[in-house]
Amino acid sequence: MTRATFTIAVAFLCSAASGGPLAIYTVQPEYPAVARASRMKGDGVFIMRVQIRTGLVKDVQIAHSTGWPILDAAAIRALKQWRFKPGSCPPIKVEQSQRKDPFATEDSFVKLPVHFAMHH
Repeated sequence: MTRATFTIAVAFLCSAASGGPLAIYTVQPEYPAVARASRMKGDGVFIMRVQIRTGLVKDVQIAHSTGWPILDAAAIRALKQWRFKPGSCPPIKVEQSQRKDPFATEDSFVKLPVHFAMHH
């Protein structure tokens, strides 16, 4: 099974001073066979909403699409399986104090680029 090329140079919404979130379990997106056969490629940016207490990913949103819904869906499926060390990133209210969010003290945002490309 071919996997997406996955950009490991991770950009977090958390500040560098916080040490950033610590991913303790990661899954790279699968490169769907249909996408490979059609030679689809693209770069996307995804934002994971992480519950601070558990480190579980609650939701994944597309900040910038890869340009292909099938690639976006593959990235989202993989990122929903990620796990972070509980408490490794400050709450939304600390990083984005102006944001009105009902879970601003319980959740964190983690921003991650994903790169799909064919390599031989």
